[in-house]
Amino acid sequence: MRVLRTLVTGASRGIGRAIALGLSRLGEVIAVVRREEQGRELAAEGKGCIQWIQADLADRKSREGLLRRAEELFGPIDSLVHAAGVAKHLGLNATDSAFLLEHMEVNFFSGFELARDLGRVLVERRQAGSMVFLSSTLVVRPASGTLAYAVSKGALEVMVRALAVELAPHGIRVNALRLGAFDTEMLRRNREGDDEEERLQRLAAMHLLGRLGEAEEAAQLAIHLLNAGFATGAIWTLDGGLLLGPPGGL
Repeated sequence: MRVLRTLVTGASRGIGRAIALGLSRLGEVIAVVRREEQGRELAAEGKGCIQWIQADLADRKSREGLLRRAEELFGPIDSLVHAAGVAKHLGLNATDSAFLLEHMEVNFFSGFELARDLGRVLVERRQAGSMVFLSSTLVVRPASGTLAYAVSKGALEVMVRALAVELAPHGIRVNALRLGAFDTEMLRRNREGDDEEERLQRLAAMHLLGRLGEAEEAAQLAIHLLNAGFATGAIWTLDGGLLLGPPGGL
């Protein structure tokens, strides 16, 4: 299957933006952005292959009926990349239900709602489709202060497997991309007050390859997964060797 029209969340910046631009060279893209100026800038860079729709995925009312609105504006959608995410560091004693819910709304619930709605319409149309969700190595190797983010991404990975089972009979594939540390705006602003370059160097040293990932590298694999016809229910890892630990020797 070659995707025709893809809805990409989190397209305003970072990996989501790289995915939207990469997909625009293969087909049509509907980018979900928070601000109008972000959408206009992305559409111009996409050279006519990117349309945009404005929504705040942290706000349930703002994202209500998002897929339906997108299809009313731009026509049928056959694929989804959920790259939107929020990641804030907070210690256990300061973490409460509201902080957890803040992460779940964007990282999990908004993705679930879009997957549910797209699954429904594709089944009704008897049309194949594909979905890719961005996860994190923090699911299997949490760091201090990342409980809320890790929990939300862990829920996302379980959802991916469950959706894959339910939607496979209809020709709809669902996969996730589990990422290490990537040099994005979200990573750089994640811990205000720290020495940014020193922190980034420490993070880079945790990877066997000795560097952070680049947004375009994640975009390449996400796009491949979207079109990989025999892949479903898989959690693909792209982490520069992070999960194997820092470089060492005998």
